[in-house]
Amino acid sequence: MRANPIAIGFIIYNPTVHFIARINLLVGLGFKVYVFDNSPSLDATRNQLLEITGVEYSTFGKNVGLGIGITAVCSQAYYDGYSALMFFDQDTGFSAETLSFVNGFYKLQHKKLSGYSMVNFNSKYIVESIDSANYDNYDFVDVELAINSGSLYILNAVKDIGWHDLSYFVDGVDYKFCLDSAKKRYKIASCRHTPGFDHVTEQDDLVYRFFHKKFLARKYNAKRVRDGILSNFRLISDSLINGEFRLASKFLRFLFINTLVQSYVRVVGPVCK
Repeated sequence: MRANPIAIGFIIYNPTVHFIARINLLVGLGFKVYVFDNSPSLDATRNQLLEITGVEYSTFGKNVGLGIGITAVCSQAYYDGYSALMFFDQDTGFSAETLSFVNGFYKLQHKKLSGYSMVNFNSKYIVESIDSANYDNYDFVDVELAINSGSLYILNAVKDIGWHDLSYFVDGVDYKFCLDSAKKRYKIASCRHTPGFDHVTEQDDLVYRFFHKKFLARKYNAKRVRDGILSNFRLISDSLINGEFRLASKFLRFLFINTLVQSYVRVVGPVCK
C-alpha cells in the first residue's frame, strides 16, 4: 500500500497548453500521474510528459478510445499498489484545493467505501449556493449514474467488476461502468461540495436558446452522433437483459434528449459562446 493511496489518471487527445500546467501542479503536490495518450503523434506533448518525474506515460500508438484508456490507467495504478485513482478529463479544471479535498474525503471515508466502485466529486452544492452549515462537506449520497471526469475509482472494486468495457469507444463508457457496477452489486457515490472544479471554460460548447431557456451544447460530427445513438441502444438492451429497468428508462431518456439536441443544433444557430 502506498503512503498516498490515490493516483491520478488522464486520457488525452490533442490536449491544450493548459494540460501540462495541471500535470506539473499534480506532481508538485506529490501525486503519481498516469497518462494514456490517444494522440501520440503530437511530439511536443509526448516529449514533455516523458521528461516529468512522477508521470507514467503509455499509448497504443493510435486513438483507441476511452474504454481501453481508462482500463489501462486504472489497472496500471492498481498493480503499482494504489487503492484509488482520481480520473479527470484533460479539459477539466481543478486546483490544489480540489485535490486536498479529495484526499481529506478519502482519508475520512475510505472505510465506508468498501461496497462502492466509484465516488464522483462535483460542485453541485457550491454552484447552487446550498448552505453547507447543516451537513458535513465530506458527506456523500448514493446515485445510480456518474460521469468519468471527477470520479475516484476504488480500484479493487474496479478490478472485481472487470475494469471498463473495452468495446465502448467514447460515448457510454462511464454509464456502462455504472451498469456493470450495479450488476456486481457495487454502489456509486456522489460528493457534491468539492471546491475548484471547472467543467465549462475549456469546453467547445456554445449557448443555444430553446424558447426562453438557454443551454450549452455542441454539434458533433455524424460519426460521433451515430456512436452515441448505438451506445445508448446497447446500454438500454443490456439494462433490460439484466433486469435494471430504472437504468434502462434513464438511458432511453438520454437517447431521446441527445438525439433531439443534435437535431436542434443542426437547424438553429447558437446564441453565443
